[in-house]
Amino acid sequence: MYVVCEDLSGITQEESNKLIKNIFSQYKGEPDEVFVFFVSSKEYVGKFEFPAEVWVADYYTHHNKLTLWPKVKEKTRAITIQW
Repeated sequence: MYVVCEDLSGITQEESNKLIKNIFSQYKGEPDEVFVFFVSSKEYVGKFEFPAEVWVADYYTHHNKLTLWPKVKEKTRAITIQW
């Protein structure tokens, strides 16, 4: 699944919870082994490989973490989603 957005680096725990819940409220099917890729350009929707500079974040149902990939690699962080 793909979501196009510019930046999530300042997202809070509460905002992260709401974001992921909203995305999965629209998902049809079993939420088992679902990847959500947050990319900064529509050009990369549906592609599995894309440059690091367009990769904003990702979420994977099996580890239940929203991983943020900001422009500064050292500021990468993971937020555990609270359902």
